[in-house]
Amino acid sequence: MRAVAADHKWTIYFLMAVASGLRGRRRVRVPDQPAIVSYFEVGTLLTANHGHGAMFGVFGLLALAVLVFCLRCLSDNVGWETNQPLVKLSFWGLNLGLGLMMAIDLFPAGVLQLADSLANGTGTPGG
Repeated sequence: MRAVAADHKWTIYFLMAVASGLRGRRRVRVPDQPAIVSYFEVGTLLTANHGHGAMFGVFGLLALAVLVFCLRCLSDNVGWETNQPLVKLSFWGLNLGLGLMMAIDLFPAGVLQLADSLANGTGTPGG
């Protein structure tokens, strides 16, 4: 059993990233559940932040876990050892890139937009 887990180390890493995305999704979604928050948030970059994190952070990484599993099963040991550094680079690059995009780009811009919509209205008729 241990040899199977060692062979599919990066598949397990991608699945752990999916699990952390599901757990994080639960924490992030709590503030945008009330209707008044959704009223002021929709159309801002906070919506895009939530969408990118939920879609790629869960479903995209799940698809990549299946892809890495299939690649490992189709590769011989020599071919896998050659390509494993690229899989490692893609895992860390995709996860760090998604996290940085959400934390540095979309979230601060969304907070500024939310503050503006609270101060000046939403820009919708009657809002």
